[in-house]
Amino acid sequence: MGVGRVYFFTARKADVSRLGSSNLASGLDLGGALGGIAVGGVLAGFVAYLCGEPGVRYHLGFSMMSRATFGMYGAWFVIMLKCFVNFIL
Repeated sequence: MGVGRVYFFTARKADVSRLGSSNLASGLDLGGALGGIAVGGVLAGFVAYLCGEPGVRYHLGFSMMSRATFGMYGAWFVIMLKCFVNFIL
């Protein structure tokens, strides 16, 4: 297993444990907290699938999809935002 995968799964585990503890601290019981995390994960996965499906189906990259959404000049903002995030991560 590569180092990147270890960091990803470690960060994912820490994120889920903090999410569960914050749900418990806000007054949910254990079943409600776990159910909320599961439903939220499924909804986030479904949204990610819907966002990625046009690119997979029509072989369009991120920059092309952002041009279709924001126009020729508005896509620069999205592309620069992605560049800055890639520099940080």
